[in-house]
Amino acid sequence: MFKWIDGKYRLVLMNDETFQEERSFRLLPFNVTAIIGAIIMTVSLITILLLVLTPLGKIVPERSNLNIRSQISEIYVHIDSLEQAVDDRDAFILKVKDLVYEKFEYEKSVEDPANQKAGKDVQVPEKSDELRLLMESVDNEAELGNLIENTLEENTDISNMIFMAPIKGMVSDTFAPSRGHYGTDIIAPKGAVIKATQKGTVIVATWSVETGHMLAIQHENNVISFYKHNSSLLKKAGDIIDVGEGVAIIGNTGEMTEGPHLHFEMWFNGQPINAERYIDFKN
Repeated sequence: MFKWIDGKYRLVLMNDETFQEERSFRLLPFNVTAIIGAIIMTVSLITILLLVLTPLGKIVPERSNLNIRSQISEIYVHIDSLEQAVDDRDAFILKVKDLVYEKFEYEKSVEDPANQKAGKDVQVPEKSDELRLLMESVDNEAELGNLIENTLEENTDISNMIFMAPIKGMVSDTFAPSRGHYGTDIIAPKGAVIKATQKGTVIVATWSVETGHMLAIQHENNVISFYKHNSSLLKKAGDIIDVGEGVAIIGNTGEMTEGPHLHFEMWFNGQPINAERYIDFKN
């Protein structure tokens, strides 16, 4: 049955027109089998390497499904984290509302004219610790703002200065020294140009982990303006700037930011001041 294995064969190449033998090859069954096996193994090895080491592996349905399942799992984890962040935000808002309502009821019960006219003894309810802290924080900010304002009124130099809005938009956070927020946050369209609020000289144009691309301008009467979280800066330290001249592009750089906006600060005689008292940032 397998006598052909022991046989000897020859592959002859002949000219189709002259029938002349051009070349011949001696073939042994064992050698032919070995060569075919080697070719198959080589092709298989190359195919496996291409599927493993190149993007061609994605054409294999099983592997593609595994990648899709992995991506779906990552999306689910991201959605869970977003839902948790939304729940935390809603809980915080409800807590603030409760404190505000509690403050309103407290003042209403104490200052009710009907109770005062009737000569009733008004029993003042006790403030909760959270409400007390909230009211003290508001009072401290108001007191600090009034103190700074009174100080500025004694110095007419800055009162006579006219400041231009570096950018127009929605104010998302205001001047609040009691919680360490010494500036005003303004949200504006992506790519908006930030302009110098007054003429002056750029004294700082740098990058920091917390504030990202940041620029500071020294103005007259010892006033300094700061522009933080920019996507890029248009000026460098030492440049002379005119009022309204573009100095940066709005961005979202640095760790102390949660979205594209400008954090704008004004300092006078080494102290932060509320820029909203001198500048209208709204459109």
